Amino acid sequence: MTNIVILDSKRNRDIKVAFEPRLTPQDGLGHIQVFPSELEAAHKEFPVFFKKHSGTGQFFLVAILSLQENGNIFSSDGSWDSRYIPLMSRRGPCMIGRSGGSLSLCVDLNDARVGEQGQRLFDEQGFTTDIAKEAAGILFLIHQGKIQSDHLMDALNAESLIEPISVAYPKGAPLCNLQGLYSINPRKLQDLQPDPLQQLNRSGALRSAYLLASSAANLDKLWQGEEQMPNADKSSER
Repeated sequence: MTNIVILDSKRNRDIKVAFEPRLTPQDGLGHIQVFPSELEAAHKEFPVFFKKHSGTGQFFLVAILSLQENGNIFSSDGSWDSRYIPLMSRRGPCMIGRSGGSLSLCVDLNDARVGEQGQRLFDEQGFTTDIAKEAAGILFLIHQGKIQSDHLMDALNAESLIEPISVAYPKGAPLCNLQGLYSINPRKLQDLQPDPLQQLNRSGALRSAYLLASSAANLDKLWQGEEQMPNADKSSER
């Protein structure tokens, strides 16, 4: 159970946080949410697809990390091996909340990374530390990323470019973590008329669509990674 509080320099002055770039159930295991601003780097490392929110029906981007629902082939011994680490993992146990009309830095006090170990978020005088400022910067990028995601989905949905996909599994591969995925229909993208194509290009959605399509080549990493990793190492740390 979470215990999310808005950080206060008086009440939480001695709080310490271990900013370990690992996955937690609230971030999503086996996959992690990414944002349009991350696609330039993420598409080189991970297969990136759309998933649909079960409550709202809204599409969002995810990087697939494993064929297993709780795995991450890009991590070993609690550390990421990939050249790029997604923002949602780098944020640690911190998140953004609203206080009045402004955004505030929050933390989950029940997260195992919060306690007596780690780095202080406030110094002895009650000023935010460099690590707290860095966390706030990452959270701002996530906040902006969610807005960018909504714009991207609106642009792609306007042309009916997002469709469910079926992934062909190698023989013997588990079938659990590549269900319910969506991607760009390449034929529809290719057949777009000049006006909508130009609109997608101006908004940046066209570039994002091509990056998404090219990221599918990284599925090979999942097949190879699952074959090479012993079962004990496939699950990410909680």
